[in-house]
Amino acid sequence: KKTKKNKTNKQKNTTKTKSTLCYLYTHWNTVVKSISGMGLMLGIETEKNAKEIANACLEKGLLVLTAKTKIRLLPALNISYNEIDKGLNILKEVIEK
Repeated sequence: KKTKKNKTNKQKNTTKTKSTLCYLYTHWNTVVKSISGMGLMLGIETEKNAKEIANACLEKGLLVLTAKTKIRLLPALNISYNEIDKGLNILKEVIEK
Protein backbone atom coordinates (compact mmCIF):
# COMPACT_ATOMS: atom_id res chain seq x y z
CA LYS A 1 0.00 0.00 0.00
CA LYS A 2 1.38 3.38 -0.98
CA THR A 3 1.38 6.21 1.50
CA LYS A 4 1.38 9.89 0.68
CA LYS A 5 5.04 10.08 1.73
CA ASN A 6 6.19 7.61 -0.92
CA LYS A 7 6.35 9.05 -4.40
CA THR A 8 5.46 6.82 -7.31
CA ASN A 9 7.98 6.23 -10.09
CA LYS A 10 5.94 8.51 -12.34
CA GLN A 11 6.19 11.34 -9.80
CA LYS A 12 9.93 10.78 -9.32
CA ASN A 13 10.50 10.74 -13.09
CA THR A 14 8.46 13.91 -13.50
CA THR A 15 10.46 15.66 -10.78
CA LYS A 16 13.78 14.54 -12.30
CA THR A 17 12.79 15.57 -15.83
CA LYS A 18 11.44 18.96 -14.80
CA SER A 19 14.45 19.75 -12.62
CA THR A 20 16.82 18.95 -15.49
CA LEU A 21 14.78 21.07 -17.91
CA CYS A 22 14.68 23.92 -15.39
CA TYR A 23 18.46 23.70 -15.18
CA LEU A 24 18.62 23.99 -18.98
CA TYR A 25 16.24 26.95 -18.85
CA THR A 26 18.22 28.83 -16.21
CA HIS A 27 21.63 28.16 -17.75
CA TRP A 28 20.71 28.49 -21.42
CA ASN A 29 17.88 31.00 -21.21
CA THR A 30 19.18 32.68 -24.34
CA VAL A 31 18.22 29.49 -26.21
CA VAL A 32 15.35 28.03 -24.14
CA LYS A 33 12.46 30.50 -23.97
CA SER A 34 9.98 28.51 -21.88
CA ILE A 35 9.05 25.11 -20.50
CA SER A 36 5.41 24.16 -20.06
CA GLY A 37 3.23 21.13 -19.48
CA MET A 38 2.05 18.71 -16.86
CA GLY A 39 3.64 15.54 -15.59
CA LEU A 40 5.97 14.05 -18.17
CA MET A 41 4.10 15.66 -21.09
CA LEU A 42 6.29 18.72 -21.53
CA GLY A 43 6.86 21.39 -24.14
CA ILE A 44 10.09 23.33 -24.64
CA GLU A 45 10.11 26.52 -26.65
CA THR A 46 13.51 27.56 -27.94
CA GLU A 47 15.04 30.27 -30.07
CA LYS A 48 16.04 27.53 -32.51
CA ASN A 49 13.79 25.86 -35.07
CA ALA A 50 11.84 23.05 -33.37
CA LYS A 51 11.88 20.81 -36.45
CA GLU A 52 15.66 21.12 -36.77
CA ILE A 53 16.06 20.16 -33.10
CA ALA A 54 13.67 17.22 -33.53
CA ASN A 55 15.60 15.98 -36.59
CA ALA A 56 18.96 16.30 -34.81
CA CYS A 57 17.56 14.42 -31.79
CA LEU A 58 16.23 11.67 -34.05
CA GLU A 59 19.67 11.26 -35.67
CA LYS A 60 21.07 10.64 -32.17
CA GLY A 61 18.33 8.16 -31.24
CA LEU A 62 15.86 10.39 -29.36
CA LEU A 63 12.31 10.71 -30.66
CA VAL A 64 10.66 14.03 -29.81
CA LEU A 65 7.64 15.69 -31.34
CA THR A 66 7.04 19.25 -32.44
CA ALA A 67 4.03 21.50 -31.96
CA LYS A 68 4.45 24.80 -33.79
CA THR A 69 7.50 26.36 -32.11
CA LYS A 70 7.81 23.81 -29.30
CA ILE A 71 9.58 20.53 -28.83
CA ARG A 72 7.23 18.05 -27.16
CA LEU A 73 8.39 15.34 -24.76
CA LEU A 74 5.94 12.47 -24.29
CA PRO A 75 7.83 9.58 -22.65
CA ALA A 76 6.23 6.40 -21.40
CA LEU A 77 5.15 6.59 -17.77
CA ASN A 78 7.38 3.64 -16.88
CA ILE A 79 10.55 5.28 -18.26
CA SER A 80 13.65 4.61 -16.16
CA TYR A 81 16.04 7.19 -14.70
CA ASN A 82 18.74 5.88 -17.04
CA GLU A 83 16.51 6.46 -20.08
CA ILE A 84 15.59 9.95 -18.82
CA ASP A 85 19.28 10.80 -18.40
CA LYS A 86 20.17 9.51 -21.86
CA GLY A 87 17.32 11.41 -23.51
CA LEU A 88 17.93 14.67 -21.68
CA ASN A 89 21.66 14.48 -22.42
CA ILE A 90 20.90 14.12 -26.13
CA LEU A 91 18.43 17.00 -25.97
CA LYS A 92 20.90 19.15 -24.06
CA GLU A 93 23.67 18.39 -26.58
CA VAL A 94 21.41 19.29 -29.52
CA ILE A 95 20.09 22.49 -27.94
CA GLU A 96 23.60 23.64 -27.02
CA LYS A 97 24.83 23.36 -30.63
